[in-house]
Amino acid sequence: MAKRFSGTEKWGKEWFQQLSPKHKCLWQYLCDTCDHAGVWEPNFSLASFQIGAKITSQDIDALNGRVVGLPSGKFFVVDFIDFQYGKLSQDCKAHVPAFKSLEKNGITQEMIRVWKGYPKGIDTLMDID
Repeated sequence: MAKRFSGTEKWGKEWFQQLSPKHKCLWQYLCDTCDHAGVWEPNFSLASFQIGAKITSQDIDALNGRVVGLPSGKFFVVDFIDFQYGKLSQDCKAHVPAFKSLEKNGITQEMIRVWKGYPKGIDTLMDID
């Protein structure tokens, strides 16, 4: 069983306030049950049972791009890594499962940048130095 950080500030965010109670539960469920990198293998019947409401892939769309579909049929919580780890490091043993999942699921740093709305990257010359 994994323990996760949960951002209490989400309750004050407009995007979260606009979600229905069902979709708020779905967001929390995905963040709690995804793997170390934020990848969720869909089990809509279990999600429906746990949340207490019928959940389908269309409900993922209500999360407004915060969760994206992968070619494998799995889903990826876009900001999961940043929130849970900050910056991933190959030198940190606790980050190894996240790196393995990203590789296994074919998720690259460039893909994550695009999903976040930074298609050309966000590094500046100061960041590179």
